[in-house]
Amino acid sequence: MPDSDGDGIDDSLDQCPTTPSNEEPNTAGCSSSQRDTDNDGVNDKDDDCPRTQALQSVSNEGCSVSQLTDSDGDKVSDSEDLCPNSKNQSTPDRNGCTPSQRDTDGDGFNDEID
Repeated sequence: MPDSDGDGIDDSLDQCPTTPSNEEPNTAGCSSSQRDTDNDGVNDKDDDCPRTQALQSVSNEGCSVSQLTDSDGDKVSDSEDLCPNSKNQSTPDRNGCTPSQRDTDGDGFNDEID
C-alpha cells in the first residue's frame, strides 16, 4: 500500500499526506506541526496555550487574553486558576490555590486549619 510521505500511514487513510520526515505522526498521519487540537489557528507544535476555549482570539503563540492574564500574580493564568484571589499568600499549587484555599479532604475546612 502506498505511503507517499513515509510516515507509516497508508495514503488512503492519511489525513496529512505531507508529514515532515523528522516529525512523529498520530494515527491519522498528522504531526504536531500539522494539527491544531484546540482549533485556534495555531498548530500544536507552536501553541503555547494548547487548551484555548472556542471562539477566542489568540496571539501568534496561540494564547487568548484570559490565558495570558494572571490577575492575582500566582503564576497560574486566570483561565486555569481555580482560586483567583490568592494574592500575597503562600505558594499556590498548579490550580492556583494556596493551603488556606484548598479543602483536599472535602470536610468543609481549608487544609491550613484542618
